[in-house]
Amino acid sequence: MKSFIAMLALVSCALTAPVAQGSYGNYGDYGNVPPSTVENPPQPAKYADYGAYPPPVGGYSEYKKE
Repeated sequence: MKSFIAMLALVSCALTAPVAQGSYGNYGDYGNVPPSTVENPPQPAKYADYGAYPPPVGGYSEYKKE
């Protein structure tokens, strides 16, 4: 009985494998997908570009030591 169930399982796998593999026939075919519009992101800020923020009162080389 166990061998019959094992054979039945193997036969069912053998029959369903081609069906499952056939469904991936057009995998990777993106011909019907419309291209999306790409917007350029803003340019990154320059190094040490702080905009309207003033520098620290003591300058950048003076740090408060506690």
